[in-house]
Amino acid sequence: MLILLAAMAQAAPALAADPTQAALLCRAASVIETDTPPTVRTAAHYTYFTMIAARIVPGDGTYFEKMAAVPRADAPAGLTRANARQVMAACDQRFPLARRRGPVTLPAGAYERDLMCSGLVTVVGGLARGYRDRTGDSAPYDHWWPLAVRFQQSATAGMAQRGITDGEAPIRAVGPQMFASLDIGNAEVVAEACEAQLGR
Repeated sequence: MLILLAAMAQAAPALAADPTQAALLCRAASVIETDTPPTVRTAAHYTYFTMIAARIVPGDGTYFEKMAAVPRADAPAGLTRANARQVMAACDQRFPLARRRGPVTLPAGAYERDLMCSGLVTVVGGLARGYRDRTGDSAPYDHWWPLAVRFQQSATAGMAQRGITDGEAPIRAVGPQMFASLDIGNAEVVAEACEAQLGR
């Protein structure tokens, strides 16, 4: 009986049918399971799950407003380091693109591609800055941030040609492409595809 009770106590929490709750459990499990401090790659997994939850936030808020609306709750009850790997196996089934390394197909249109790349490479640059601040290793940031600036400039020029220059308009233009990226991969693999297409 004691063995059975111990096993029940360690049982991994199941993913809820609700995609927001499932994504939040996967986000928590990815943090518990991953390395410490998180690398850019593992932080991209966490960010993917946050973006999944943010995309579902009702209303017409911007990307940043929706991301800010996602709860920053503690690990759900029953989630432990011992069962996080089991939870992540279920997460890989439910959200197969969250940790997949590729391949990635970027939008065919140059304007849409620039918007997506501007947003996602900037996200990766931000993750790299966080990694630099935690570890003192600036190599990922030194690699990604100049690329982020380059894509930001290209996207800004494309928006200016379309009269998208004032207030929140540029942020609102980029947001849908950032959420659309969830259908092709996490921020890091999309950013890598963006970098690769610069050589075309």
